Amino acid sequence: EAIGAKFDLRPVVEGDRAGLALRLARAMLFKPAGAVDADPLHVIARSAQSEPAASILQEAIQTGVVAPLAAVIGGPDAERRAALVASVLLG
Repeated sequence: EAIGAKFDLRPVVEGDRAGLALRLARAMLFKPAGAVDADPLHVIARSAQSEPAASILQEAIQTGVVAPLAAVIGGPDAERRAALVASVLLG
């Protein structure tokens, strides 16, 4: 649950498709005022070597990033295109 909340892009992807890229860029570059949470990218770096942690992380990214993006992108290969966007966003 704690990891999943870090990778929830649903609030970012809500809205018109025309503004999606700008909202994604802002979400990646700017943290809300007063945010003290751990950076999700640090979670990725620290968890990659642990199989159980990597599995949990992969599920969180699929559920919180790829699936919401695919729903907004729509069309053919939406899931694949969303995964490519996620790979750019998350490194």
